Amino acid sequence: GGEPGGGGGDANGDAELMCGGCSATVSGLSGACAKHGRDELQFKCRFCCSPAVFFCFGSTHFCERCHVTRPDWKPQPPPKTCTRATCPLGVDHPPHGQEFCLGCALCRATDTGY
Repeated sequence: GGEPGGGGGDANGDAELMCGGCSATVSGLSGACAKHGRDELQFKCRFCCSPAVFFCFGSTHFCERCHVTRPDWKPQPPPKTCTRATCPLGVDHPPHGQEFCLGCALCRATDTGY
C-alpha cells in the first residue's frame, strides 16, 4: 500500500492524495480484495452514481463532476432513484449521502468492463 496521506507531495498538492487502501482505512472499512489487496479499492461518489476519483476532508468521496459542483454545500444529497438493474454502476447501494465501497476496481473492470 501507499504511505498514509499519500506520502511525499509536490506543488500540486499531491500530499493530499490517498490510495484506495488508505482511503478505506480512514473510512473505517476493513477487508481487502483476495487478489489485489486494498490499494485498488474503489468508492462510489457520495452524491451520485459515479465512481469516486477524489477523497476530501478525510471523509468524503467525490466523482469529478460532484467535486467541481460541490454538492456538499446543499442541505441534503439528491434522493436515490436507481435500483441494481438501473444504476450505472450496476450495484445496489445505500442512499446518496453515505460512503459506499464498490470493491476492487481491477476486479470490477475485469468482471463488468466498468
